[in-house]
Amino acid sequence: MIKVWLQQGRGLWLALFLGLLSPALVHAEEAPPGLVKVPLDRRVIDLTATLDSATQERMVHKLEALEQRRGAQIAVMLLPNLGQQSIEALSNQLFRAWKLGRKGVDDGILLLVAKNDHKVRIEVGYGLEPVVTDLLAGQIIAQDLTPAFRQGDFAGGIDRALDDLILLVDGGSLPEPAGLAVPLEAYALLLAFVFGSVAGVMLAAGWNWRRVLGGAVVLMAVLVGAVGGHEWLAQLFLVPLCMLIGGATFAGLWQARRVFYGVLGLLLYIGLLTLVSQYLGRLTFLYGLAWPAGVLLVLGGHWLLYWMMRNSWRKSPGLFMALCRVADAGSTDGPGCGCLAGGSALAEGRAVRLFPEFHTVCRRQWLSLEQWRWQQQWRPLKLGWRFLRGRRFQWRRRGVGQLVRLGAVMITQLSCSPKPAGPGNGPMAAQRIVERSGWRKLMVDNNSHW
Repeated sequence: MIKVWLQQGRGLWLALFLGLLSPALVHAEEAPPGLVKVPLDRRVIDLTATLDSATQERMVHKLEALEQRRGAQIAVMLLPNLGQQSIEALSNQLFRAWKLGRKGVDDGILLLVAKNDHKVRIEVGYGLEPVVTDLLAGQIIAQDLTPAFRQGDFAGGIDRALDDLILLVDGGSLPEPAGLAVPLEAYALLLAFVFGSVAGVMLAAGWNWRRVLGGAVVLMAVLVGAVGGHEWLAQLFLVPLCMLIGGATFAGLWQARRVFYGVLGLLLYIGLLTLVSQYLGRLTFLYGLAWPAGVLLVLGGHWLLYWMMRNSWRKSPGLFMALCRVADAGSTDGPGCGCLAGGSALAEGRAVRLFPEFHTVCRRQWLSLEQWRWQQQWRPLKLGWRFLRGRRFQWRRRGVGQLVRLGAVMITQLSCSPKPAGPGNGPMAAQRIVERSGWRKLMVDNNSHW
């Protein structure tokens, strides 16, 4: 019974879960109202009754002429809202359902406008993406559609957008966007900041404050009068505020001359880039700022590396050589070998503490770890050589040599001059020779050799 009840319970839980999930799934697949039964048989479809029939016919004629001339297909759809879908997903679905573009070329464009949601999108097929890029599509939306839609001119905005799209498909290019109009108030505040900066430097340099204050008052009156209008009261507050900010900033920088001249050079460079970008384009300004920043970043990284290496060498030359080995292994054999070399270098760092001569050798002779290892392998031979050259060994070597010479003399005397035994011949004579040489103890210890 329990097993059956559990199986039934699982079935109930599964049914409940599917019952809760199904409305969400249906809700997610729900299309916008009035879109399901709309036939996609025209190039301009307006479900908001915004465009009149004459405007639609003019747009359709324009798009059909483009299709006959270039083969590309452009369609326009106006919706009241998007429902529960995003404009990206809906435009993609409509693009595929409309089958815009030639088969195998995919040179279609869909202009989708959700009027009540205040959203617009230009969906471009893969075949026209090199021609109508995302940047150009965004430029068309920002310059043609958005300003016109805010004024309620939907027909004019869509018409201008279609003209730009047709121009791009035909191989043309869009005109350069108009520069941003800087208001007169901004120029007034900038001039006030510049004058305040100069005045702050003059006061910090010891100039007469009365003359500086008089010039500030005159300039403030001129700027406020030039701006005029109903915002003169706000300018009367902002102009002296900008003067104070500029004066305090550059008066403080004047106390540190190097920083002051560095900031002044940077400002002059930015001003020069601004003037040049007016003739060569906006990208020149961005590249002009990015290039020096990249150079300074690279130089700063190299200087930081040099500073770290210098401090490491001063603290421990042995550790410095170990780190150099790690860097060399990591650059030639890859990160994995660099990590292994780092582990061995840490192990050899303990050797630096255990063997003080490693520190001395690295400091005096600039030996690498491989050379130090080679020296340690030959160290027993070095110790043996030092032993052979020691005083005790030389003393013993000289003693053995004297004994050998004495033996040779005795053998020669006994073999070459046979005489009867007497006080000057035989073993007693040899004993007296040994006693005179001072090696009696050595003769007694090695008595068996005699």
